[in-house]
Amino acid sequence: MRAFGTREDLAILLFLGSVDSAEKRDIVSEVEMAPMTVHRHLLELEEMGLITVDIEMGRRQGRHVRYSLDRQETAIAIDRLRAALLGDLHP
Repeated sequence: MRAFGTREDLAILLFLGSVDSAEKRDIVSEVEMAPMTVHRHLLELEEMGLITVDIEMGRRQGRHVRYSLDRQETAIAIDRLRAALLGDLHP
């Protein structure tokens, strides 16, 4: 399981959790990472289903793309991570 694998992932997820949506430039500014680093992590987080994007892949060139935290999928991933780390605490 790769969920929340890096500090960069967590920083992006925490920021997106504090706003309705944001453009990449806003994320770059907030998390203080290089644009290409943010871009790579956004793609990975989108692939994992933890964030949503308002414009589908292949149609984004030259457009203002907005990213949002998928709260439901993130909650599921957190529950899975908790279970993997701590096991089922309920008999």
